[in-house]
Amino acid sequence: MLAKYQWLEDEAKKLKGAKIVYKSEWQAWQFLVADKMFAYASKNNHSQDIITLKGDPATNRLMIEMYDCITEGYYANKVHWISIILDSPTPLDQTMVIDLLKKSYQLVLAKLPKKLQQQFIH
Repeated sequence: MLAKYQWLEDEAKKLKGAKIVYKSEWQAWQFLVADKMFAYASKNNHSQDIITLKGDPATNRLMIEMYDCITEGYYANKVHWISIILDSPTPLDQTMVIDLLKKSYQLVLAKLPKKLQQQFIH
């Protein structure tokens, strides 16, 4: 799946300390910083390509209401995570997906212990 969305992988690799690993039990690609997940890419139960990202709860709710291709997090906390259907008939602009990916990374990074955060601050 990720080969089809090389731009996502390329952007994630620009984030300091980020790595992408395949988790076979989930049949998903996990995006990690300090072994904490900030995104995962998989297929949903409709065989659509999705990326699931952490976000601000109020912003998540607004985005779900505004965009048909954004849903509550697939197999994730429905308040803190959203899923973006990448192969939707009305997909989100790549720039917007990349921005949301970066915000998810920052949210997870901010929850790490301060000493660990220092390793990843640009």
